[in-house]
Amino acid sequence: MKGSFQRSIFLYPTDSTEVLDIVKELKHCSSGYDDISTQVVQQSVHSYTDVLVHFINLSFFPKS
Repeated sequence: MKGSFQRSIFLYPTDSTEVLDIVKELKHCSSGYDDISTQVVQQSVHSYTDVLVHFINLSFFPKS
């Protein structure tokens, strides 16, 4: 590649380990407009991790 890439960003697809680590690190705070607490999100994350990973990767790396 030629040229300057100072204002560029490169993303790698995520995986379940990365999503689980991020959810685990969420701070406990009051629930948002959906009334779902951080504690509920952390306790149930294993039931939706694969779907969330799929949606995240599709958002940044759509398949044709």
